[in-house]
Amino acid sequence: MAAMNSEKDVKPLEEHILRHFPIEIYRVVLEERDGVEPGIDIIIYNKALPYPTHDTACIVCELFSGDPSRLHIDSLRQCGLDGETHLKRVIAFAEGYGISRITLEDGSRIIYTPYGDPTDTSHSISLKQFRRLMKGESWYEKFGFTNHIIEASKKSIEDYINTPIGIIHQYKLIENELIENELILQIHDYVSEIDSKITSDKMRMVPVKKAVSYLSEFLTRLCPNRICNPDEVIDIVDEIDKIVDILYQGMLTHLGLVDTNFTFLQLNLPRPNQKGSSRKHLRKHSRKHSRRTQKKHNKKARKRTHKKF
Repeated sequence: MAAMNSEKDVKPLEEHILRHFPIEIYRVVLEERDGVEPGIDIIIYNKALPYPTHDTACIVCELFSGDPSRLHIDSLRQCGLDGETHLKRVIAFAEGYGISRITLEDGSRIIYTPYGDPTDTSHSISLKQFRRLMKGESWYEKFGFTNHIIEASKKSIEDYINTPIGIIHQYKLIENELIENELILQIHDYVSEIDSKITSDKMRMVPVKKAVSYLSEFLTRLCPNRICNPDEVIDIVDEIDKIVDILYQGMLTHLGLVDTNFTFLQLNLPRPNQKGSSRKHLRKHSRKHSRRTQKKHNKKARKRTHKKF
């Protein structure tokens, strides 16, 4: 991407962002990105928090000079606010700015922290797996993100999550030290805290999605607001994450798919009227970039630089 000559170049982008991310709540930083995929990084922070780094930003998105119709969500966190609100704001911004597709890689996890130590984020559960097993879809899919493999697999996913956990052996779960009966007993230990009427024998007939829903309810009771007792309780989060992973791997085996089939997602937005599109300054930078000499391009393509506005 050609170097930005003035504040005027980024003003249309900044104006659109601030329509959806008010300065009373958010701090917005725009950074030019050189290299193989030149463009602009959009980093959005919670203004109420101390000025942090990329790793603690609420949202990090990427625009591409060579593909101005695409917005990629690199990361999305609650950061003391609400993740669903963040995503809705990103989608609204993209629609208003003339973006036709939003892409992301779903690596979402639910973070549980020990009481008194909010900086310890080492205990978590895969939100991607959790929701797939409970709802048949990921958290992002409820906003319209998907891919063709997911669309073609919906019936098989529903079949699996409605299967009683007592007969999931037919799906040939991956090798694990927890054999089927031990897995059911471990799930029952947590479920019995929610519903004491469910015996270990009855547990075998509980569908996968219901069993995972019980585990979710158990975690909510155990760790209100996702804050857990720092001793033995916090370790239960890791144990439940392992259970969920075993059930999820069983689903993948049943479908004949791999985890990456559920990772790369895209949301297609209505195509904007290209006349007067607010993306024209990105296309301008793309044209400038293409006019660089090959020698200069090869030199810059080997490194990535950031410039703040």
